[in-house]
Amino acid sequence: MLKVAGRRTGNLTSVPVAVTRYRGADFLVSMLGRGTGWVRDVRAAGGRAALHCKGHEVPILLEILRPLKMRGTMVAGNRTQLPGPHAHGYYRYEEDGRQKTVDISRQNLSLLADAGDLISTTQDLATFISALNGGKLLPPNLLAEMRKPHPKMGYGLGLFVQDLGPDCGTVYQHNGSPPHGYGAFMYSSPDGSKTLTASVTWVDEATRGPAKDYQKLVDRLVQKVFCGRQTAD
Repeated sequence: MLKVAGRRTGNLTSVPVAVTRYRGADFLVSMLGRGTGWVRDVRAAGGRAALHCKGHEVPILLEILRPLKMRGTMVAGNRTQLPGPHAHGYYRYEEDGRQKTVDISRQNLSLLADAGDLISTTQDLATFISALNGGKLLPPNLLAEMRKPHPKMGYGLGLFVQDLGPDCGTVYQHNGSPPHGYGAFMYSSPDGSKTLTASVTWVDEATRGPAKDYQKLVDRLVQKVFCGRQTAD
């Protein structure tokens, strides 16, 4: 059962819905299309609703991309070409004693499944991380759960918690990369008012590692953006 506030009355209503799984993700299915009542209620509620199944309540959020106008983000599907102008990723390996470098921009991200499987832009990443930490996507209690770090990892539910020191405070971030050639990072202040996002490419090695000074350079940039200071070389 789906529970959502009625768009006219504001009262909580319960509606039976069908759930289907596609490419590793669960989707609610409207058999009567977008014009059916519960779909319009969910849209009016800004996507906030809860799915009740076997005695459990699972908060859900529908249609993040459209309300936030994240037009550069899409599911990879069976796509192997990046749309529009894009950076190229490379991979370096050794064969018969010789170093070879190949362009690996043509790859399919569906192999990442729930760990990614999206094509996006730095602008959309900034929009998303700002909206998330600004409280536009989740109720406060759920956002607090995402931000609650594991004591040994500094990682909550999809967000890493990074302490920049007593004079600067905390930022929330999630950085990552597909299998080879590319990387992306996104950082946000606790209220989402300040963000830092970037896309990077490198001549990757079998270790999947970027340049040895990469993390040091990123840390300096984060300190500069969020703390207004330059760290020592």
